[in-house]
Amino acid sequence: MDKRAVNSVETNDRICDYGWGIVLCLILLFCLSMGALYFASSRDLNPTSPVKTVGLQMIWYLLGSLLASLIMHVSERQLLQWTTVGYYCGLAGLVLVLFFYSRAYFIQTGAKSWFAIGPLTFQPAEVMKPFYILMMSRLLVEDYHRGLHERAQDDWRLLRSCPRSMIFDILLCKKRV
Repeated sequence: MDKRAVNSVETNDRICDYGWGIVLCLILLFCLSMGALYFASSRDLNPTSPVKTVGLQMIWYLLGSLLASLIMHVSERQLLQWTTVGYYCGLAGLVLVLFFYSRAYFIQTGAKSWFAIGPLTFQPAEVMKPFYILMMSRLLVEDYHRGLHERAQDDWRLLRSCPRSMIFDILLCKKRV
């Protein structure tokens, strides 16, 4: 087999790794959500055009898809190295929004959970969600590799290794198991 044939096989294997069933479901959800957003914004009293609203949402979907595609090509080791940094940056964002929230957005909606940078607004909680999931996964995998919990001290060791905001979630997971 020549080198070009090997490269084409590797490329085809990478394409098959995407899990096209999930991608198809996401595309279906995308279409349904765009229709629902258009319908809701066309009946809204807000003077913003429904086409503009749907267009902006499409841009966010495309950016999110590109980001997800890039993350899929990052090795697991690199992802776990950045998990702790992202988690603590996310926590800092959640604390900062308590003091530096968008006053104009608060007057408009009553929500104090948004930053405003120029015309863009965003919630730090949305940035925090994936890092929270990755941090929980990392801690539970590390705990799994340490072995079974045979004594109460093993449970306390796990709780001490967690950031304080995760302790409640781990207790809930322990009760379900």
